[in-house]
Amino acid sequence: MRPVIPSESENDNTLFMKYGSCYRQYYELPISYFRPTTDARVLSWLQNRHWISALTKTSLVANSESYTNQIEELTRSVQDYHKKKNSQLAKQQMMKNVQRTLGANAKGIAELLLKYQLFGRFL
Repeated sequence: MRPVIPSESENDNTLFMKYGSCYRQYYELPISYFRPTTDARVLSWLQNRHWISALTKTSLVANSESYTNQIEELTRSVQDYHKKKNSQLAKQQMMKNVQRTLGANAKGIAELLLKYQLFGRFL
């Protein structure tokens, strides 16, 4: 956590209470980042080599088998709920499966829409 730099709007007594007798010696330091040239070259090479696969792959395609399994599990939980009418446990399991499946698919669709909006003419 960055220390709070005293502002000039506070009175001396408040600053003294917060920062002690050296409160006038606080000053803001400039922030700088260091990255070696080899890092820059490696990142540039990776970006140039893999940018098209990053654009074309989506979680919907990459996880299609997982989505299929989730839908099968959802189907089973809906069938269980209908077999055990008014079963609170079956209802909770079904709702959990619905939320998980919808959440994963919504994330994949949002990812697709974002990629299309950003790079639509190139895909």
